Parts: sequence; structure tokens; C-alpha cells
Amino acid sequence: MQNTKVITKRTSKEAYFQGARAPYVTQPNVYTFKKRQPNNKSKNKSFLKTLALIFWTICIGFSIKANYSNFLGPVYINRIENKSLNFDAKTIYAPTLNYMNNLNLFNLNLLSGVPETGRERIIPIVSSGENIILKNEINNILKGYSKLHAGVFVYDYMSGKTVEINSDEIFPAASIIKIPVLLEMFNRSKALSEEGFSPIDLNQKMTFKELHRTEGSGNLQFKSANVEYTLDYLAKIMIRSSDNSATNMLIENEGGIGQVNASLRHWGLNKTQISNWLPDIEGTNTTTPKDIATMLYNIDNQNFLTLQSAANIKEYMSKVENRTLFKSQIPDSAVLVHKTGDIGKMLGDAGIVYTESGKKFIIVTMVKRPHNDYGARELIQKVAHAVYDNLN
Repeated sequence: MQNTKVITKRTSKEAYFQGARAPYVTQPNVYTFKKRQPNNKSKNKSFLKTLALIFWTICIGFSIKANYSNFLGPVYINRIENKSLNFDAKTIYAPTLNYMNNLNLFNLNLLSGVPETGRERIIPIVSSGENIILKNEINNILKGYSKLHAGVFVYDYMSGKTVEINSDEIFPAASIIKIPVLLEMFNRSKALSEEGFSPIDLNQKMTFKELHRTEGSGNLQFKSANVEYTLDYLAKIMIRSSDNSATNMLIENEGGIGQVNASLRHWGLNKTQISNWLPDIEGTNTTTPKDIATMLYNIDNQNFLTLQSAANIKEYMSKVENRTLFKSQIPDSAVLVHKTGDIGKMLGDAGIVYTESGKKFIIVTMVKRPHNDYGARELIQKVAHAVYDNLN
């Protein structure tokens, strides 16, 4: 029997795995592929990576927002080259928000500063009783303005009587905060003199820098930088035209926000606080009608200010340009030494009135209001008119 050689036909797949090449394939092989099942572990890892990316993106976003003020300067400088760049409007109306204060921590001004050795505390106003008639009249005026909330303090030097309506309540100070800035300048001068140092010279000059330039009230913002101005000139425009740039220069000269706050605490005024450089559009600088009245009362305190300092302060404050509040109700024959304050949420006036008959009284009216509500002006005018008629 003839032997027949059997040739085993191997598929290409078999030959591949056996390390040999198939001599021929009798028919095409048909392969069946199964659909790959998703890997759950890989899917979970990808999902976690996406979540982590979103988390860190949010964290970085909040970090940039929290520290955005540190970058406002370069943003403003490059505004022309980057016309489409969005930036915080505060870089325009309040560049002084970038000021550094060594007493500032976590956006809070610490109530501390240079030791106040040798500096006198102010004298509190002592009332001999209430002027009931005047108080009732003022309360009737306030009832006509349901959308407004007013604080009033009146002191009559002759009788010693007072009128107090929400007088210890904290109000946004607006430009009325410039009163303690002015008093600090002259009180510091007196303290230096008593301690054997040269008192502050009103002819001393400060250089107006770009850092001081800020918007709001006043014309110094439109002047050229690197020009020197005397302290006397800065104090005058701070009070008369309520110049914000001049105010910031004087606060800097007095040691900064923290030092002015330290002085206020030393004086015994616990409710007046400077929290921001001007303009303080949001009303974070605060005070009370009674605190402001107490400051005005101590202008004539010779243990607190010299006679010359008191005369300078009265000269500045008797020429305030805003004549729409108290001044509109006080006759020209009387003298009004005062300072106004005006921001969207608060309108106020605070001053000492010297009548033509020789009488003298303090009046402070501060009004919280819906943004720029015109009724606040009418209320302040009516209160001033009532007080003058009652005490003159």
C-alpha cells in the first residue's frame, strides 16, 4: 500500500503563533470580534481627574479675586495697550485702596498705634437735661420721612440741654470723617510741643504723588503730580471743598489709618472708625452723631487744642463750600463752623452755630437713605431750621 503524505493545512493565525508561515490557505478565515467592554476603573479615574481640575480652577479663581487689588496698578497702566481688558472701576475712583498700612491685617485695621503718652483725652458733653419741646418738634419732622432713618444730636451751650435721637447709633461717616483727621493734626502738634519737640509747622510741605490721586470731591485730583503743598493748604481744601486727595495725604502724614484710629480710642471715642482711604463710597468709615458732637465740643478745650489751633480749625470750617444743608437755614448774620458728608447711602451735616444774639449751639444730623434719596436734604434743612428757631 502506497503511503500517502498528509499535509496539515494551517491557518495563518495558527502559523503565526507557531512561528511558521502558512504555505497556503484554502479559504479565508472568518474572525469574530467581541465588542470591548468599558474599563470601569479607567472611567472612574478620568472622572476624578475632571473633578480635581474643576476644583483647582475654582480655587485659583477665588485666589485671584481675593488678591485682585494687588494687580490693579498694572491693569490700569496697560489699559491703553489692552483696550478690551476688563478691570475694577475702583482703580479709577479709589486708587488709594492699594495703600499699604502696617497696621492692616486680613483687611481689618488694628486699633493700635504709636503710644499716646502725654496726649489728653477729650471732655465728654454733660447734659443738664432734655429740651423736650425741640425734641418733639424734630420727631414730628422725622415722621414725615418714613424711608429715611436719622440720627440727631443737639447741645445748647447756654442751658446745657441736649436733644438726642439715635445719637449713639453708628452711621456711615462720608466726608464728616474729615473732622477727626483735622483734629488729629492739631492735637498731635500740641502733644509734640508739650513733649519738647517742634510742633507741626503748617508751612511744612508734602509732595502730591500719583498714589494720592483719587476721585470724588476736590480738585487736587486734577493737578500735576510731584508738586509740593503746605499742610495748611491741604487742611483748607480738605474741609472747604472736601478734597479726598488732600485728606489721604494728611492721614498719611499723621501715621496712617491705624494711627488715627489709635488716637480716637485714646480720646475715648469708641464708635468712630476709619476703615478705608477716601473716597469711601461704600460707607465703611463710621461714626455716631454724639461722637462728632463731642469732637466739635472739644475744639475749645485748651487741654486738647491750643487757642491758635482752635482758631485755624474754625477758620477752615467756617468757609465750607456746600451751602445746601445747614447753611441754607442759617442767616448770614450767624457764623456756622461745620462739615458736610454726602454719599449714596448717607447725607449729613455737623457744626457749631454762633448766632447774632450771642448764643451758641452744636447740631449734628446724619441720615441713612435709599441711594441718593433727595428727601434727606429736605429733612436736614427742616431740622436745622427748627433748631435755630428754638435756640436763637
